[in-house]
Amino acid sequence: MATDLTQKLLERMQAQRSSIAQDVSDGRQRGLVLRNAPTGLTWWLRTKANGKPRRLLLGSFPGMSIATARSVVSDATDALRRGENVDASWVAARRVEAGLNEAPPAPPEPERPKTWLWEDARDAYLADAARRLRPAIANGYRQFLHHPALVPLAGRTVADITRQQLAVVVADVFHAGAETQSTNTANVLRPM
Repeated sequence: MATDLTQKLLERMQAQRSSIAQDVSDGRQRGLVLRNAPTGLTWWLRTKANGKPRRLLLGSFPGMSIATARSVVSDATDALRRGENVDASWVAARRVEAGLNEAPPAPPEPERPKTWLWEDARDAYLADAARRLRPAIANGYRQFLHHPALVPLAGRTVADITRQQLAVVVADVFHAGAETQSTNTANVLRPM
C-alpha cells in the first residue's frame, strides 16, 4: 500500500525504528520505496528488468532527502523508458549530481617520458613481447628490431620519428634483398 511520505512522517519513523524490516511505497513517486529497518531508513528504487523485480539502493535518510529520492526515481523511470541501463553506477552518478557524493577522481594518465629514445621504446616493447609471447616469436621480434637498417633511429626521440621515416627503413630492408624480413619488420613496427 502506498503512503504519502512527508518529512514529518520520516522523522517519526526514524525516531521509532522498526524491529523488523518494513517497506513503505511512496504515494507520490511510483517505484520509490522507503525501507524502515533496525539499522535505519533507506531509499530504494523498485523496478522490473526483463519482467523480473529489481531493487537498487539509492541512499539513506536523512542523508538523501525525500525530494532528492523522488527526483532520482523520476529520472530513473525516464531513463528506463528510453531503454537506458539503470544500475548501481547510474545511481552513483546521480548521487554525485545531487551533491551527496564526491565525484571519483579521474584515473591518472600514464606518465610517458617526454624524451623517450628509440632504444628505450624498443627495449620496453621487446620486454613486453618477451612477457606475453612465446620465446621463439619474441626472439624474432628482437632480430627484426635490431636490424642494421634501424640504426639511423638510434639516439632519436620516439616523438620525432615519423611513419614516413619508418617506411623508408622498411623499404631499405626490402631493397637489400630481404623481402620477407621487410614485411616482418613492418609487422613488428606497426603496433609499436
